[in-house]
Amino acid sequence: MPPPPPAAFQVVTLLLGLLGELGVLACCGLPFWRRTVASGRGLLLRQWTVEGLWASCVLPSPGKANCRQMLTAHGGEIPLDVYASRLLTLTSLLLGLLALILHCLGSGCLRWGPSPVHRPRLLAATAFLYLVASLSILLAVSWPAFQLATEYQHPLLSEQLEVSLGPCIYLGWANGAVLLLAGMLLGCWGCRAGGSAAAASSHGGRKGGKWSDDAGSNFL
Repeated sequence: MPPPPPAAFQVVTLLLGLLGELGVLACCGLPFWRRTVASGRGLLLRQWTVEGLWASCVLPSPGKANCRQMLTAHGGEIPLDVYASRLLTLTSLLLGLLALILHCLGSGCLRWGPSPVHRPRLLAATAFLYLVASLSILLAVSWPAFQLATEYQHPLLSEQLEVSLGPCIYLGWANGAVLLLAGMLLGCWGCRAGGSAAAASSHGGRKGGKWSDDAGSNFL
């Protein structure tokens, strides 16, 4: 059985997973994925519009916001990239939550839980879930960022509209990196612990074989 990870290693990886999960939750709920500023000649003031996965808000003046929910599509109102980002973000959120539960059980920070024999397997499953959750949130924010960079570069459109990435896009990239780091740390520890356990077992087997040969020669 491989040795358990150090306490400091468990705390660091658990905090990384929790930080990434909270960031994914913020990306899922906040409407700051895309920011549009309308500054045409017919407008006296610049009109700000922020869009997210579930709502779009118009800011006609500082301190006021008119938000509209985007729960269902009416006449093709919600584009495909928003649906894909919703699905990927929710997938990352659920997988991250499951990874945190398995992480707590596998690290032994709870009084009740599985036996120490099954904890390395739980940590290996936790590392895999962290990696998949990281990939999901990275794809969720990279797709709309790529579309925004390729579709809103027309010269006439850029004179009236200033379209830019919202803070949630950058937050999603940061969350993906944090979850990826947590999964890589747990995965590297699992590979190292498995290699040391295999080396210890093979070393014990060589000792056993030598002892049996010596015993056989003494007996003869």
